[in-house]
Amino acid sequence: MRLKISELPLKGARLLEAFEAEDARGRFSKFFEDALFKELNFTVHEVFASMNKKNVVRGLHFQDPQPQARIVWCPQGRIYDVLVDIRKNSPTFKKWHGVELSGKNKLGIYIPHGFAHGFLSLEKDSYVLYLADAPWSPESEKGIKYDDPALGISWPGLTGKPIQSERDAKFGNFREEDAY
Repeated sequence: MRLKISELPLKGARLLEAFEAEDARGRFSKFFEDALFKELNFTVHEVFASMNKKNVVRGLHFQDPQPQARIVWCPQGRIYDVLVDIRKNSPTFKKWHGVELSGKNKLGIYIPHGFAHGFLSLEKDSYVLYLADAPWSPESEKGIKYDDPALGISWPGLTGKPIQSERDAKFGNFREEDAY
């Protein structure tokens, strides 16, 4: 009954697959285990959840100088989850990767320090669970415009203008000085 973990194209990022069993009673899922946290050298400091309308874009968020690594799951609904490597000395610097997370595909994602992160809600009532390895720090919170042309992120399923927070809508394009 182990979770599966595999490499993603961005150095240090991981794709996670929950254990799941289904029978006449319904579905039983396992999203977390100590062995996973040890392998990722991840200690949970905070857990957040969001319920999202369809066409909501959250992000792209990161913290500096107090970075957070995150583990993200979408146990209900569907999201298109995007991470961007903003570590200036990384071989995958300024590259992005997106993956659909949903209750049906049982996939999650591990986002290391030095990445910006965001997602698009593809369905009404998409529930997203985030585990963070460091406290949220309003003073360290930063962001990048979801549609920064220099990053060229494709947002499949986005229809028209997304629903965003006022803060996220004011984010600028990625600046080299924001790199880790």
